[in-house]
Amino acid sequence: LRHLLLPRAARSKKLSRETSMDVPGLLPRRGVKHLIKHTIGREAASIMAEDAVDAVQACSSEFINLVVSEARQRVAREGREVVTETDLLAVLSLMGFRGFHEPLKSYLQECEAEDREAKRPKATPLQEGHGAATKEGACSAD
Repeated sequence: LRHLLLPRAARSKKLSRETSMDVPGLLPRRGVKHLIKHTIGREAASIMAEDAVDAVQACSSEFINLVVSEARQRVAREGREVVTETDLLAVLSLMGFRGFHEPLKSYLQECEAEDREAKRPKATPLQEGHGAATKEGACSAD
């Protein structure tokens, strides 16, 4: 947030130097712009002022840092070392974002199901009984 408090001329010089690099402590600018385009549409995002993108980047980063910090404190109080999605969801609820709990929990369950599906070995046509090739005949050059 500090860089947003700089005068506009100094900020634009600083940003022009940092466009190819990510600013430490902030979400990657390219990722933020991608999320903005996905959320409000490509046309609307293309006319969005750079200062607005900076503000979204700074606020999003600050929000995520706050949630993670609170989750780390919760984990430390409980004598654990690893922050889990349950900790993050609990912190969001305590911060007043109760409406996000169920949608995020559902989304996490969908992601876990996709991960399990991706890890499951894929069946080949030979395993499914399709095709007349045998294991030896499928790869032999003779």
